[in-house]
Amino acid sequence: MLGLQQAFAQVTPIRAVRIADASSSFITNLSVGTLIYNVGNHMLYQATSEITGTYSIATALAGGKLAVFGDGHSLDADNGSVTDALYIDAEGDVGVGTVSPNTSAILEINSTSKGFLVPRLSTTAIDTPAAGMVVFSTDIDCLCFYNGSGWIDLCTGLDLDLSSTSGN
Repeated sequence: MLGLQQAFAQVTPIRAVRIADASSSFITNLSVGTLIYNVGNHMLYQATSEITGTYSIATALAGGKLAVFGDGHSLDADNGSVTDALYIDAEGDVGVGTVSPNTSAILEINSTSKGFLVPRLSTTAIDTPAAGMVVFSTDIDCLCFYNGSGWIDLCTGLDLDLSSTSGN
């Protein structure tokens, strides 16, 4: 658990999970069903009665690798700088490099110094590709899109002729 001595997780009717490091405290009441995992003895504990007050985890994480929480029912992995490494909001929208993913996107990746790397493989390596799948084809060194019936070469816009190969 990334150096945590104890991790607290609370699953509520709105499916929220709360995790904190040693510098964080639970300020809200933790109800029946709160799960507490102790990495020291690898035991999982469940609260059988309401826990009230403020609780902290005993050991901090090394290097600021994880800081998870807040009242927004979100998961937030901090990279030790001002910018968060990973953020998942209550609606399931994911932000990488941002804590405010665009509301029209399920995933927003934000960086001013790095690109997005898609999976690199042969288009025949996937037995049943899903419509909308995007890969970098190592067969033709190009980005390809599966339209539901065949792979489209995004470098030329042409259909890939895979009739002589097995698979797709």
